[in-house]
Amino acid sequence: MSHQFNGTWPALVTPLDSNGKVNTSVLKDLVDYLLDKKIGGFYLCGATGQGIFLSVPERKRVLETVTHHIQDRVPVIVHTGSMVSYDALDLSQHACENGASGISSIIPPQYNGDSIYPYFEAIANTIKGLPLLPYLYGASEKLLHELKQIPNVVGTKYTGPDMDELKRIIEIGGSEWTVFSGMDEHCVFCLMMGVSGNVGSSVNVLAGAYRKIHEYCASGNYDKGIALQLKINEVINLLKLYGYPGALKEALRLLGIDCGIPAPPGIQVPKDKVKELHKKLDAINFMSLAQ
Repeated sequence: MSHQFNGTWPALVTPLDSNGKVNTSVLKDLVDYLLDKKIGGFYLCGATGQGIFLSVPERKRVLETVTHHIQDRVPVIVHTGSMVSYDALDLSQHACENGASGISSIIPPQYNGDSIYPYFEAIANTIKGLPLLPYLYGASEKLLHELKQIPNVVGTKYTGPDMDELKRIIEIGGSEWTVFSGMDEHCVFCLMMGVSGNVGSSVNVLAGAYRKIHEYCASGNYDKGIALQLKINEVINLLKLYGYPGALKEALRLLGIDCGIPAPPGIQVPKDKVKELHKKLDAINFMSLAQ
């Protein structure tokens, strides 16, 4: 199956209302905001979207809302991974029927050794030819070589710092292999290695800056790309200090998009720390970078 995904993709935040349900109105606002930034596509219900902490009906609601709203303007990959194999297959089938362009999944916790290949094979058989991209933290080359035998596995999302390993993973499938980088702090270096694109949490608030990094790398202007990456990293490191899931939603609130609070076990930025976070974001010119 040929390479087909590229560009900068938000690992989309899932807006929640006060009852912990998906806030579809705000979700559409966030999608529109990001479409205006000319993102390459959307990655739904991954770690940033807190998919594994949402019920199956709520996860389905995210996909339905996004795909029906964007009307095929950009591709959508949905993470369907679950500890419960039946739920992963149910979500994958639902994705096929509701406009997903591709499917992704982590290796569920407690799955290892001989249980991993059958898990991904079952998803692949359920989605009947739709592209499948395993999401592997610190990807195993041996495992990827094995998974590539599944016909609709088209690549992976690599979240790790090893650029040599990343290059070897890209070479597994060559020009037909879609590899997304998942570690936001290394986006520019991953592009230098030849990734197809990046999927990241901070793309929700800094999509335009990431798109600019792509442009710099495409033109060989790596010095400017690295300089911009370092500015992005200032924001990322600050958000980490305040608890990333809650701080990311606070940053979105500064942009006029109130996504509520994180689903447990994600925690909200303490109320007495919110103004402090906003002040520090202002000190590193967050709003200018976001624009």
